[in-house]
Amino acid sequence: MKKTLTILGMSALILLGTACNSDDDGIDNDISNNPYKKIELTRTEQEMVGANNDFAFNFFNQLSTLEGEKNMMVSPLSLAQALSMLANGADGNTKKELMNVLGFGAYSVEEMNAYYMNLNKGLLSADKTSKISLANSFWVNNRYKAKFDYKKVLKNIYNAEVKELAFNNKTYKQINQWAERNTNGCIKEFVSENEINSETVMALLNAIYFKAFWASEFIENDNLRSDFTTPDGDVDVEYMTKNTIAFGYKDENCKLLRLYYGNKAFNMVLLLPNEDKTLDQVLQGINGEKWQEMTNQITVLKNAEIQLPKFKGKYSYKENLKQALKNMGIIDAFSQSDANFSKIMDNPIFVNLIKQNTSMAIDEKGTEASAVTIDDGAASLGGAVGWEEIFEFKATRPFFYIIEESSTDAILFMGKVTNPNE
Repeated sequence: MKKTLTILGMSALILLGTACNSDDDGIDNDISNNPYKKIELTRTEQEMVGANNDFAFNFFNQLSTLEGEKNMMVSPLSLAQALSMLANGADGNTKKELMNVLGFGAYSVEEMNAYYMNLNKGLLSADKTSKISLANSFWVNNRYKAKFDYKKVLKNIYNAEVKELAFNNKTYKQINQWAERNTNGCIKEFVSENEINSETVMALLNAIYFKAFWASEFIENDNLRSDFTTPDGDVDVEYMTKNTIAFGYKDENCKLLRLYYGNKAFNMVLLLPNEDKTLDQVLQGINGEKWQEMTNQITVLKNAEIQLPKFKGKYSYKENLKQALKNMGIIDAFSQSDANFSKIMDNPIFVNLIKQNTSMAIDEKGTEASAVTIDDGAASLGGAVGWEEIFEFKATRPFFYIIEESSTDAILFMGKVTNPNE
């Protein structure tokens, strides 16, 4: 009988001045000593960003359909890297399905590995005023033997910790400690004894932690309380507000607003459907290519009125995550009879559990005023272009957001807010 392999992903997104733990994470808020530096990718690797962003939208829309009208936040980057580590141990149709769903069907595993190695290196050094950490680990029950070449790839390419130990009823606590440590205390109770125990063969883990300050902060004294229209009716929420120049875009379906962090290496793009559209209607028409087309048209606006609710949440995805990946085309990996992970170990194994936990929070805090010109290397207040009329971005109804790296457009996080109070 085939044994089980567990895939675990976790991410913590902190876009505010207060972290889950009270330390400062070693963040240097002096932007003058931290110039924006683009991540250098090859042409092939930049194409792979686009393919991976297609995966991100496909995954989000599949999961959103299953989750319904709930708040959501996922890290497609965390999930993709966990699945990529898994693909390195797959063969035959199992490998083919994983590569195709990731968007890498036209590329080799070696090209995929080089892409993630270069992207991760660039992400970690992009902005000292933001804190980003990427961690991987491979836990093996020492009753079984993982192949040397597979462990070597995980160590050398994905910088993964390899832990070979006796699995027992305490192992899940060790994994939870690893999760807490690598998300700065944001994710603690990640797995239970029922999920990780002496019968588990191995577990692949990926963790992403991201804390960033707005390049141009919201002022708490400018906050207001007003209604937010949820699918179940209006609720009273606290809004951050600002009148400023900004980066935006609008069409017949929605508006986009881009807000930068730190030295502008990372940014958030928010999507607000027009009042005659629902959020799901708009998102179903967007893939990675369409998103790129829309964000390429973002321009500098002279007069923007921004109203954005404060929100935070913790989310967990397991059964719906597994079903979403099946709907996307990953079938054999979950099949006890068809899974082929012969490059991981000689024992027959299949994926029994795949899980992602996320945590996030957003409020007014940001860096000080040295970045308020929102220049992006091209425009200042005197040279701003765009619509002459006021550009209103008032997120008083369900909206969508993405956190991305600015030079590559690689998506780190994506989510939707249908009720800021939940």
